[in-house]
Amino acid sequence: MAKRDQKEASLLVLVAMVVVMVVLAVQVKSVVAAGEYTEAMMKVVREQVNAVNFTGNDARPGLIRLMFHDCFVNGCDGSVLLMTSRESSADGTTEKDSGFNIGLRGFEVIDKIKEKLADYKVTCTDAVIYAAREAVYLLSNGKIAYNVDGPGRKDGVISRSEDPEKYLPTPSSDFAVLVKKFTDKVVFTEKDVVALSGAHAVGVAHSTTINVTGTPEMYQTAVGWETFKDPNAVKNNVREYDGGPLKISSGYKDDNKERMAAKGVLDNSFYNAVLQKMALFPSDRVLGVNAVTKVREYMNNAGTWNNDFGSAMEKLSKLRATSDPSKIEIRNVCSKTN
Repeated sequence: MAKRDQKEASLLVLVAMVVVMVVLAVQVKSVVAAGEYTEAMMKVVREQVNAVNFTGNDARPGLIRLMFHDCFVNGCDGSVLLMTSRESSADGTTEKDSGFNIGLRGFEVIDKIKEKLADYKVTCTDAVIYAAREAVYLLSNGKIAYNVDGPGRKDGVISRSEDPEKYLPTPSSDFAVLVKKFTDKVVFTEKDVVALSGAHAVGVAHSTTINVTGTPEMYQTAVGWETFKDPNAVKNNVREYDGGPLKISSGYKDDNKERMAAKGVLDNSFYNAVLQKMALFPSDRVLGVNAVTKVREYMNNAGTWNNDFGSAMEKLSKLRATSDPSKIEIRNVCSKTN
């Protein structure tokens, strides 16, 4: 009788173990089915992000801007990539044609990432988000890393040239407008406005977007020289300026030697420039007046800014597409609808 009870108990344990294994298998399968941004995918994206260079300028800041200009308009849907769409403006133009999107770059990187990660079912929208994430990681020397969702986002089929103007802040926006543009998205706070502006520690600007009225005279001279060298690629960060043939000093000061030596690095140097009124855009310089406490905090504490910037970028990457779900798809080619 005891042996029979032992056999029955052993059988029950075996059955229980099988049930647990089946449940775990189902759970693992569901996670894989839902998609995950894996280390293998990350490696491919980083390789592609590092493989490009535009006219001697670092391409990676352009990939951060590309995601912002996509996700901030109608949610993350890859609509900024479209050259033609099912629903465009009356004259057939798309978001790419908007004056707000002048100088956007990195489209070929997105195409390459989608191609290389085809087996992972990566969409055009996924590629935009992953490229920005790895650009941030690489530009910050690994100090800023944030979570992104796995592949499977759908791509939009609507892209109108008038849409960016409705949602994106301008280089001359005042602080109230900046905050409203961000908080209209619900997930963003005033802190996110200040944190995300720090992306201007890297990258370049088109001369038509620049307004340095009211900045120090020597800074204006330095910006003039940068504009003369290349009006399509004026460096955002005064720290990067070479001063020109007469070695004109911009007057920029920073006692942080490590930060001064970190050329081309995504770091908290932007906030030091803001407090000296040495940022290219009025929309950046207003932070030094209306958010001076937070600007000083970020200038003095790189770790705090790294964390807050990463958190804000993660929020940005998760803005849902606002298109009718029946009107989104997985595009075969990123520049046009199926």
